[in-house]
Amino acid sequence: MPRVCRSAVSAVLRLSPDPLAGVARVFLTVFPVGVLYTAFQAAVFYLVLSMALSALFKSEVTGALVSIPFLIIGMALYAFRPSPFFNTLIPEIADRADPSDILAWTIQNRVGYALVILAVVALAFARAERREQMMSG
Repeated sequence: MPRVCRSAVSAVLRLSPDPLAGVARVFLTVFPVGVLYTAFQAAVFYLVLSMALSALFKSEVTGALVSIPFLIIGMALYAFRPSPFFNTLIPEIADRADPSDILAWTIQNRVGYALVILAVVALAFARAERREQMMSG
């Protein structure tokens, strides 16, 4: 994927949640601001995952197609703590756990996914750099 296209996708990811959240807050329901970060984190994680898989398979289309099952599994397991869509506001979690445990799980999830995103980006760029060196030499 060209650099201009990648930066346009990340700009859309940064800017799109705010107007949508404003409309949802006015017309539907009130929600905590942390929910916006959860949505942004999941979107960035799957963007980075598809980028890394594209570098691995040497094709943007193949990387996107391989990342689809990960997206479906992540959305299906939103109550599972290691999921990027982990939501502490759902009744299955909020009703049975202590609030201090919920806070700890949330922090672990957010910090953990920030570290995973950084690691996957570093690995993808290392892979792409190695591939470019092999092609030029």
